[in-house]
Amino acid sequence: MTPAAGAVSGLLFSLAFPPLEWVALLPLAPVPWLVALSREEKRGLALVSGLSFGLAYWCASIPWIVYVVTNFGGQSGLMGLVSLALAALHLSQWPALVGWATVAAAPAGSPWRRLALFPVLWTASEHARANFY
Repeated sequence: MTPAAGAVSGLLFSLAFPPLEWVALLPLAPVPWLVALSREEKRGLALVSGLSFGLAYWCASIPWIVYVVTNFGGQSGLMGLVSLALAALHLSQWPALVGWATVAAAPAGSPWRRLALFPVLWTASEHARANFY
C-alpha cells in the first residue's frame, strides 16, 4: 500500500509543475504518501515508497530525456527509455531517503510526530540535493 501511495503522490506532484502547472495540486499531492507513511511500520517499505514517489515524479517530469537521447544522441528508443529510467532512479534517492528517515525517526504509534518530521526531512533533502548536484 505504501509504495502505491508514493507513486500516486509522485504523479500528482508532477502535474503541479510544467507543462501542466496545476498548482492547486501542490498541497494535495503528498497526502496519499503522508497518510501511508504515518501508518507504515517497516522502514524498508517506506524506502520503497519514497523510491516509487521519486520514479513516478521524475519519469513524468523529465520525459524530454527520451527525445534528447534519440534525436540528438542518435540512440534507439529503448536507450532513450533506459536513460530516462536511470536519471529518474538517480534523482529518486532523495525522496527514498525521506521516506525511510520519516519512519525510522519516529515510532510506529506516533503518526503526528512523523507528519511533523516529514517537512523538515523533505526540506533537508532538497537542500542536500541542491548542494550535491
